Amino acid sequence: MFQNIGGLSAIEPGYKRSRIAPTPGGNLTQGSGSLKTVYGLLSSKWSTRNGALDLEVTVPVNTVAEVHVPSKTRGAVTEGGRPTVAAKGVRFLRMENGAAVFEVGSGSYRFGVRTDLD
Repeated sequence: MFQNIGGLSAIEPGYKRSRIAPTPGGNLTQGSGSLKTVYGLLSSKWSTRNGALDLEVTVPVNTVAEVHVPSKTRGAVTEGGRPTVAAKGVRFLRMENGAAVFEVGSGSYRFGVRTDLD
């Protein structure tokens, strides 16, 4: 369940590089997952309301994560209430399978999808 609802998976052994790609949908309006890695806690928590998405992630120290935020455009995604281009430690990588993919280092992040721009 932590791989589907929480969207947590390893890209590199030991979760040195991880993927956070939750799959909101169906009747679920919220979900979360966490995993204790050798580096610390990797977690995601998401909720949807009126078509908007809120995604909180925590990435352990000395690791990197690819965060897949379901969105039609990268411009619709915010981090900490700011456009992602202005967010510290957040780097846009690509659009993939209906999600904007960002690379983040260790720390906590709060992504949102602004439905008026999606």
